[in-house]
Amino acid sequence: MGVLLASYFRHIRGEEEGFPWVFLSPLGWLAGACSRARNFSYDHGLSISREMPVPVISVGNITHGGTNKTPFVEMLARMFIDAGLRPGIVMRGYGRKEKDCLLVQECEPSRDLLGDEALLLSGRLGGVPIVVSADRAGGVLRLAGEGVDLAIADDGFQHRKMGRDVDVVLIDATCPFGNGRLMPAGMLRESPRSLIRAHMVVITKADQVPPDRVREIAATIQEISGRSPFLSSLALAGWSSFLGPGEGLRDSGTPELPAAAFSAIGNPASFGSFLEKLGFPPLFHEAFRDHHIFSEGELDAICGRAVSSGARSLICTEKDIFNLSQGWSPPLPVFVPRVRTLLRDERSFVSTLSRHLQPKMVVSSNGHGEDAIGSLLAERLKQKFPLSEVSGFPIVGRGREYRSRGISVLSPPSETPSGGVVKYRLRDLARDIRSGLLRHIGAQAAAWSGLRGKVRTVICVGDVYLFLHTLWGQGAMPVLLATAKSVRLRGHWGLEKHLLRLRCRRVFTRDPETARELSDRKADAVYMGNPIMDLAGDTINRS
Repeated sequence: MGVLLASYFRHIRGEEEGFPWVFLSPLGWLAGACSRARNFSYDHGLSISREMPVPVISVGNITHGGTNKTPFVEMLARMFIDAGLRPGIVMRGYGRKEKDCLLVQECEPSRDLLGDEALLLSGRLGGVPIVVSADRAGGVLRLAGEGVDLAIADDGFQHRKMGRDVDVVLIDATCPFGNGRLMPAGMLRESPRSLIRAHMVVITKADQVPPDRVREIAATIQEISGRSPFLSSLALAGWSSFLGPGEGLRDSGTPELPAAAFSAIGNPASFGSFLEKLGFPPLFHEAFRDHHIFSEGELDAICGRAVSSGARSLICTEKDIFNLSQGWSPPLPVFVPRVRTLLRDERSFVSTLSRHLQPKMVVSSNGHGEDAIGSLLAERLKQKFPLSEVSGFPIVGRGREYRSRGISVLSPPSETPSGGVVKYRLRDLARDIRSGLLRHIGAQAAAWSGLRGKVRTVICVGDVYLFLHTLWGQGAMPVLLATAKSVRLRGHWGLEKHLLRLRCRRVFTRDPETARELSDRKADAVYMGNPIMDLAGDTINRS
């Protein structure tokens, strides 16, 4: 690594305040503003986050590389395999030259085609479908076509277009937030405040810093996210040796000492600490930037320095093997430590992960008649999907209809003189505002924000106002049971049709004519029966 690049990395890690790098601060502020605007857009439905057809666990971070995501993804995949499930993995395939969405198992094992991390995981997890795609949502759809039970998205925290059920964020104990600035002024990809979105936070490399430092980082994370983080570390699973061009790796004994090391990973210092902990302190450690492709000249220079230093072997990471110059034959034995992730409290981690994976549905309604339909629908959903969590979110009244059917109510009470019907007379609207309507709307928005990212499906029973209220509150595209309007009663306005086309997952109409009208405007609209009559009739038949 060059002197200038090494100085830059020390600066962004907060190890020194380098003179030229402080002038990058305005770019960091600009990146922060763009990140906040982007997150606001997804939080309020201005940008689309699509629900995926299979459960998705995103494993990501808020810093640039070096948090041990790859071994953590491998650990999760093995965990689900042991549980009798078939996981799949979607990842970007950093450094590859192809941009298509590719299934690793259908391709030749080429670094240019797939990237180093995909090759590493495919070698470690034979039989697990792995898709490389810059479009993570498209990659999950490809995995669903392969029949997986769930998808693990590597480095997916910032890819909000892809819906997910669980966000697991990894924080490197040796350098949790760098110098506290966003790239390029620092190593943060977004503000630590974004940990609010995470369902679970894991402090990795917890064994490489003093316990007091771990507690300090954990306290910071809990203050931001309101959640206690889990702790993990890397353990040695065994040693492999590099056999030369086209031969790959094979299991081996331990390296001969003294040894030298080289690596091209996100946090090379932690690799050096890991080797020292294993009892293999390197004579020197040549560090390169993450995913660096080694030239034959660079490798020969490393070997020359190793020989002159008296080293009897070389050590690198498993990822580095896929970035070695093709055809290079090492004059010294090259060893690779195979690593695995260990969780401090695996039972609690699995329990928390399982709880977040439980499907959650919310039925929202905006009127007493809609509450009757919505509560009945919620009851039916609870019976149809007994392992799911179904809740109600009425925006008018106190949710008595829901509670009478044993459905939990998540919204704050909202009682107004008009009973919620304010669109017909301005006088009623004015009276509701004087009675605290705006305060009620603010409380409901706050309640929705607390559910953001925690609900898989929201079903609105009512009109387009309720649909927009729900979309703005929690961000994900809702389903609308359109009980309020029909072409037989003036129908939807042009703007309403446009919004339903852009931001509604599906509209269930009360008659076939309305479904045809909305479909003509390219909205996803279907008629599958009159919800008012069908649900009521079903109740009578059951009685």
